[in-house]
Amino acid sequence: MTPNRTQAGEESAPRMYTRGDAMRILRIGETSLHWLTRTGKLQTVRIGGRVLIPATEIARLCRTGASLTEAEKTAAREQITHHRGRSRGVARKQGRDWCGGHEHR
Repeated sequence: MTPNRTQAGEESAPRMYTRGDAMRILRIGETSLHWLTRTGKLQTVRIGGRVLIPATEIARLCRTGASLTEAEKTAAREQITHHRGRSRGVARKQGRDWCGGHEHR
């Protein structure tokens, strides 16, 4: 989160933040950031492999706030459950521990 310099040499805030920067600014965790972006409550910009969050989006979220509806919370739980089950199954089929990549013997 390095400040930018104007042509006059003055410091200005960045226009785009990394996911890590956004989590520090908003004081939220990775899961909360994931669901805010997934539900469209926080817009991101993808440049190559990088996911960046415009400063205007962070400022908007700070002003207005956001929360997940009950339907979104249910969908999030189902998605997490589905994703975890799939990850473990694929790793087991490949003969590896799903979280460590170690071979089962």
